Amino acid sequence: MLNNSKSTSDFAVFFLDLDRFKTINDSLGHEYGDILLKKVAERLQKKVPTNGTVFRYGGDEFIVLLENTTIEETEQVATVILNALTFPYDLEGIDIVVSPSIGISLYPNDATDAKTLIKKADNAMYHAKRTGKSNFQFYHDSMLSKISGNVEMESLLRKAIDREEFLLVYQPQIDAGTNKIYGAEALIRWHNKELGLISPVEFIPLAEESGLIVPIGEWVIREACQQVKHWQKAGYTPFPVSVNLSIRQFYQTDLIPTVKSIIEEVGIEPEYLELEITESMAMDADTASVILHELKMIGVKIAIDDFGTGYSSLSYLKKFPIDHLKIDQSFIQDISDDADDDIVSAIIMLAHNLMMRTIAEGVETEAHMRYLQKHQCDVLQGYYFSKPLEPKALEAWLYRFEKE
Repeated sequence: MLNNSKSTSDFAVFFLDLDRFKTINDSLGHEYGDILLKKVAERLQKKVPTNGTVFRYGGDEFIVLLENTTIEETEQVATVILNALTFPYDLEGIDIVVSPSIGISLYPNDATDAKTLIKKADNAMYHAKRTGKSNFQFYHDSMLSKISGNVEMESLLRKAIDREEFLLVYQPQIDAGTNKIYGAEALIRWHNKELGLISPVEFIPLAEESGLIVPIGEWVIREACQQVKHWQKAGYTPFPVSVNLSIRQFYQTDLIPTVKSIIEEVGIEPEYLELEITESMAMDADTASVILHELKMIGVKIAIDDFGTGYSSLSYLKKFPIDHLKIDQSFIQDISDDADDDIVSAIIMLAHNLMMRTIAEGVETEAHMRYLQKHQCDVLQGYYFSKPLEPKALEAWLYRFEKE
């Protein structure tokens, strides 16, 4: 953001790109993609003030020209656009959430010709994507070095599997009734030789955007299965390990044979692998249902991650063969020992009525644990029990936990 919010600018150029549009277009078809673009354009035209003009730039990109504006007004308009476009779209009965990343350049501060202003707004938009998507960023010169850095990082990311730079850490999940180990969630980490330890927040969006998330995701599934096999051979009580599927992985045509091949190659029982999807991946309920039922035929477990944070219709829950609903940690943070949190208790009740078990993420205090046990949540996961651990550290934790 710019510090001087009251300074004036002759006009501002907004460069908008729709996050995840390609995935939506590929999974639902171009006809639905065209309908979505028309609805986005309609919302833009309604929300942009009278001193603004909306242009379709190409594909899923739009430009908004805001004349006679201040930086303060520009920020306000950007916020209005973000909120308006993030609200769910009804595409012939399918609820779709697609958020924009917005880059903004200012005339004459950033440039005095149209081509350069658009280019700099475009650069700012890519910076918005790198910082988490669904936000807006003003252009500034330091972005050039960051864009160059992103190109370098993508190159290193392509080499990371061959260079064995990825590793998995595991966060244990505890049975709330028996206080025994129930399972573990596998989480990826990247330790690059040149850049050091890189946060998943930095490299996962880049992997998704570049398509590298597919081979990386396959590596995660194989590595998790191999770790399960190792622990079983070492004599540990068998428990399932869960891994997150990206939306690109989920809609890959070879997902089913890939998962089946890995399980057979490693030699574990399929119920010791759990695949986690998010609500947003269920936007095409019919297609998602087919994929999930094929996965269940293999024998793996299936969980809905971050449940309660998406916009999908609850009707899909009846169609999907789901083993676990994972309650998002944002719902857990504010509950206390004597709280009456209707959202959390309602999710637990919903899951049980549908014959599913619940896993609460983000359990950080004894009060969290007591509340969740009181409301019969099945499984607990969070820093109250353990942070994510490397395999050897988890083995030591298991030894201490079982002795307590």
